Amino acid sequence: MSTIIKRFNRQFNNQRNNIDLNNYFNINIKNCILKLDYIEDNNFYVTVNYESQKEYEISLITLPTEINHYIYEFLKPIKVEIKFLVKYEQNPFRPSKWTLFNFSTNARHLRNYDNYYIHITDMRNHYYNIDSSNWSVFLAIDKDILDFLVRLNLNHVEKMFSEKIEF
Repeated sequence: MSTIIKRFNRQFNNQRNNIDLNNYFNINIKNCILKLDYIEDNNFYVTVNYESQKEYEISLITLPTEINHYIYEFLKPIKVEIKFLVKYEQNPFRPSKWTLFNFSTNARHLRNYDNYYIHITDMRNHYYNIDSSNWSVFLAIDKDILDFLVRLNLNHVEKMFSEKIEF
């Protein structure tokens, strides 16, 4: 790992002081948990986990209310895990590269959203690679993560959960 990246990494960890990413970035989105995992010197994962506690509107007209509530007990909350791999090169004058590492969900209607996240990472990488004036060696790790989270628009997943699902 280059000296500058080591310094930024150390500075970021000192600033965080074991505070989770949600509190560090002051992201208060219901049911959203951000996690950072280091895997190698220049690589780490940023994971976004969502779990809905959605109230389903069960409209099974032919069944009695008690049976509808019994069926409701078997409905699982919607879970989404989005994991991004972030790679920093040895040369700090080159931008980091973000890729979608894993997208998993237990909701059928959200399964094709991985294309959306691939597009977001491609656009971010293109933005910093096409015009090198956009990248700075002083764009610290926390600012890089925050920049990506802003591009990601975490509120849209909360809106996906708020869509009405009928059975």
